[in-house]
Amino acid sequence: VMASANWQSVLLNWICRLEQIGFVNYIVLAADEELYQSLSQVKAPVFRFSVQRKGTSWSAFHEQLWLHRWRLMSEVIKRGYDVLHSDADAVWIGDPSAILNLQVDIIASRGSPEPDWLLCMGYVYIRSTPSTLEFLPRFIKRLVDVKDDQRAFNLVLKYGLHLTWNKNPFIRSSFKEVIVGSIMKPPMQVVLLPNNIARRFGCDPGSMSGSEIVVHCRQVGNVGMTQKESPDTKAEGLSKLGLWVLRNGWKDETNPSSWNSYMSAICRQKSVP
Repeated sequence: VMASANWQSVLLNWICRLEQIGFVNYIVLAADEELYQSLSQVKAPVFRFSVQRKGTSWSAFHEQLWLHRWRLMSEVIKRGYDVLHSDADAVWIGDPSAILNLQVDIIASRGSPEPDWLLCMGYVYIRSTPSTLEFLPRFIKRLVDVKDDQRAFNLVLKYGLHLTWNKNPFIRSSFKEVIVGSIMKPPMQVVLLPNNIARRFGCDPGSMSGSEIVVHCRQVGNVGMTQKESPDTKAEGLSKLGLWVLRNGWKDETNPSSWNSYMSAICRQKSVP
């Protein structure tokens, strides 16, 4: 997971949820020095990965963030590690082991039901295989051109490598199904997770199926949850779903004996609206 200092509360809430489901194999990529120093002070598993701002706009910063993030991820995958990338607002509520054991090259949550945006980068698992190692440089090259990681990812798979699906992923009835895509060269299989496993749409309070592993909503009730929303807005939406478990006084915990003791101090067992 990657975050900058202004997203620290959303990041810590994400980690609280991971800890609660017993998932401890994660690392935080700090996109600025402020977050790196803050997390280092509380002994977090953090890697300094500062992104240089070019200009002051949201898009300029995120173009750099996406590019540098995937260059780093590619290097990790090249070294033989499988990587599950998650956005900090993609809250884990279940053990992902069952889906991670699928013997395919890429597993992704749903984006918008259109070709350029179908696979969402907010929750995507990439195995280190000969096929993904061939795919990743093409993805990075396209990312440099189009300046959006999700669009670049989908463009290369769909139009560059001619990904075909076993079912139509763009119709509403397919949202509850696991859909498998295939590529002939390099030989690759891609799984698109159903919305009831990786929840992206239909996120009104009380609408969860109970089978979700991750919740990464675009909208919760009347609260927008897209990537340009503020951390406070994200907290409001996650609270409506009962997924905000970060204590209000988390900033007062500054000198823990360990990362585990810090997490125990700042995480609630249950969400409080």
